[in-house]
Amino acid sequence: MRRLIPLLWICLIFASCECYHKPGPDKPKLKRTVLVYIAAENSLAYGNFHEQDQKEMATAIGDVPSDCRLVVFVDDTELPRIYTWEADKSGVKTKNIVYTYAEDCNSASSSTLKEVVKIVEDAYPSESYGLVLWSHGRAWLPAAGAPSRNRMSFGENADSVSLTPVNADPLRRSFGVDNGSNSYSNTGTRMEIADLASALAEFPKFDFIFFDACFMQSVEVAWELRNVTRWVIGSPAEIPGPGAPYEKVLAPMFYTQDYARGIVEAYYKGYAEERVPLTPTSDAYYGVVLSAIDCSKLEALRKATYDVIVSHMSSSIDDNVSGLQHYFPYTASDMPYYFDMLGYMRKNVSKSGDLEAWESAFHDAVPIRETTESWYSAYSSGLCYVDFANYGGVSCYVPLNGKVFTQLNDWFHRTSWYTAAGWDKVGW
Repeated sequence: MRRLIPLLWICLIFASCECYHKPGPDKPKLKRTVLVYIAAENSLAYGNFHEQDQKEMATAIGDVPSDCRLVVFVDDTELPRIYTWEADKSGVKTKNIVYTYAEDCNSASSSTLKEVVKIVEDAYPSESYGLVLWSHGRAWLPAAGAPSRNRMSFGENADSVSLTPVNADPLRRSFGVDNGSNSYSNTGTRMEIADLASALAEFPKFDFIFFDACFMQSVEVAWELRNVTRWVIGSPAEIPGPGAPYEKVLAPMFYTQDYARGIVEAYYKGYAEERVPLTPTSDAYYGVVLSAIDCSKLEALRKATYDVIVSHMSSSIDDNVSGLQHYFPYTASDMPYYFDMLGYMRKNVSKSGDLEAWESAFHDAVPIRETTESWYSAYSSGLCYVDFANYGGVSCYVPLNGKVFTQLNDWFHRTSWYTAAGWDKVGW
């Protein structure tokens, strides 16, 4: 059973630790607090990607306005901890431990996420909040599923962790991996997206939830989170091993306006302009596929999607998916293709008026999209290329006939998007 180390004892250990309590109503609120939640008790610690990203944050900490706060939770091979930077009168900022958890803290548990957010909310009352979720990801997939092999490094840091069979771990979830053993294994618990949404529901709505994790920018995930955040930011594909360039991304997280666009553009430019090689000697480069979803527009997109699905889709034959942009590179019974939603609708909605109405709703809901010409897939060990003409930057699941898709179709039935979008009405 996970337990917290008593806060008083923590304060005796860490000289820089502060004993926070819920402030009184007269304490002035910060403008925005951003929590970066790093679940790295998995293979990502092997490549030290979490350490690299924290160093980038430290480099850019001067970009955080004085009336805002960056708070980091990290669970790696050391004790899980919450820390922030504090500024002295001369403006010099130092790292301070705020809270430390016991070794058996499970960062892939929604209850842990809820506790961390509560601590941050009490310690740093703010007018607005942002949340970065950093780890492995598999979008909407439920409890049983494939092992994680995304966001991996190359060369000496290549994926040396052996992959486990499908269903070997009945506790696999959609976001995050916590192996519970301070190792580099990806066998461990994951966080269900519905549980994630439930954990955040009692807090003020976030300005944004930014997934620095693979595959998380799917309509199924965004629909589940629509009531807890204004924006969902992420990639429908595998993200680069090094993740976001936080020395560039940190500043726009604290913009008062256009922060979603700022985050997407800073992340994109970090790979489009600087050309990050896969290895020091490689002539191939990382790329990144990104978008931002405006959750206030998702109900209109849902209705438009429902209308075209009940009018144009059928359970008797497969929809036409030949040649469609997809973000998982090959057929697998335990991983969906993650089809691009815009490309799928363009190919399968036959009436131009219906397609125009749907596209209008889609562009309202997904007004921010950026992509390099390709991204690297660790699953296929090669580059995948973007269909720019039909690029929407958000994935969707398409139920298909055939034995290989039976399990995926069953899992899809468990999502709230399945009925919301009308797939149940056409026999799927």
